[in-house]
Amino acid sequence: MKLLVGLGNPGPRYCNHRHNIGFMVIERLIQQWQAPAPRKKFNGLMTEVHRENQKVLLLMPQTFMNLSGDSVQQATQWFDLQMEDILVIQDDLDMPFGRFKLRVGGSPGGHNGIADITRKCSSDKYVRAKCGIGRPAPGQTVYQHVLSSFSTEELPELPDIITHVAKAADCWVQEGLAVAMNKFNGNVASI
Repeated sequence: MKLLVGLGNPGPRYCNHRHNIGFMVIERLIQQWQAPAPRKKFNGLMTEVHRENQKVLLLMPQTFMNLSGDSVQQATQWFDLQMEDILVIQDDLDMPFGRFKLRVGGSPGGHNGIADITRKCSSDKYVRAKCGIGRPAPGQTVYQHVLSSFSTEELPELPDIITHVAKAADCWVQEGLAVAMNKFNGNVASI
């Protein structure tokens, strides 16, 4: 069994913000995999699907970003999952827009959702799908940046990035982390 977690903030006010790219990828996977509509569970919206005879859980925590660990911890305990069977899709300020990287563990890098998951699950050994959103513009705070929509220059590239990350997640489920890293880490445009 695998758990895919997309990070974001709930509600229409936040749906197109940079911080919600994790939700965008989970929504794409639900559509692609023709999964049932998500239902309220574990302080989140969750559905499940089978991929190559393996159950895959798709979770979007509804606790707001800074408390994402509540939802992930509940699902992890209920299904008795190992940390290596969890993939968390997140935005990343320290990577330019269009850059993508799968990795295990490491510092939260100032990402409060990741910090909360690590704290509540007592481990950082889950897989992270890091989607670059770039640094704030001059005069813009981090908070303003992550809670802003993608720019008019970025919007045309966003569907390709979401597709790329969804393919990487599917590859991780079916072929494992090493294969997914080799195929998908890097700049989305160059892959």
